[in-house]
Amino acid sequence: MEREWKDRNLGTSIIFRVGAHTKAPIHSLHVAMIFYQRFYMRRSLKGHNYREVAIASLYLALKLYDVHLKLKDLISLYSNVCGIDISKEFVILENVDIKEKLRDAVIFFEEYVLVTITFDMDIRKVL
Repeated sequence: MEREWKDRNLGTSIIFRVGAHTKAPIHSLHVAMIFYQRFYMRRSLKGHNYREVAIASLYLALKLYDVHLKLKDLISLYSNVCGIDISKEFVILENVDIKEKLRDAVIFFEEYVLVTITFDMDIRKVL
């Protein structure tokens, strides 16, 4: 249980740190954190990489607020801001570009987060 709380906090930290560098409205970061928390209310942290879900949640929120940022730029921001060597943090298949693998994971989790939160993107009642 303690490990899950730690991972949830690390995920929201990733959203905040990377999102701050996107120059997006602060509401979009709050929405990303809400998407992230809603996802983990319905799914376990054990079966999903919290980093990938955090970046996917941020990407969804940026789209919702019409912040035009390419996914490859978001991934580059993530690796630069968090000071993470992507090759060590994610399971990488042989002969596959590291950023391409992360891009594919974020695209997958973008849809998976939407399905998990039942496409409930109305957060007015929360904010």
